[in-house]
Amino acid sequence: MLRALEDRINRIEAAISAGEALINGPLPTGAELAKRALEAGLMVGAYQLHVQREFFDRYATHPDPEVRDTAEALRRECSALRGQLHGSVRKTAAEAPDPNHFARTARLYNAAFRSHFGKVRALVARVEGQPG
Repeated sequence: MLRALEDRINRIEAAISAGEALINGPLPTGAELAKRALEAGLMVGAYQLHVQREFFDRYATHPDPEVRDTAEALRRECSALRGQLHGSVRKTAAEAPDPNHFARTARLYNAAFRSHFGKVRALVARVEGQPG
């Protein structure tokens, strides 16, 4: 269970790194941006379903109220990030995005997801007794 979570996060972080290399170089066309945005959306959707089912749902009944509250806050944060990303993916697929705006937006999402992953890892490490 912990390995599956870490594998999902590692895949998304690898995609973030690859995406940063892409947006830090010559920016690609709208079709390539739309493809990358769709791939990111699919990975984040799969991550959200996994972390919610395997961790947040289970932690909702944890005896420690701080764990319950943190899990609920992270569930809401994850849902909000995925919703925002989904809207951005839809917009990118529907119109030719300005590559510079896409790059700025991608950097914001990347930072938000990295922060979220750090908080999830810390919570899971605390509850599961694993090093964070």
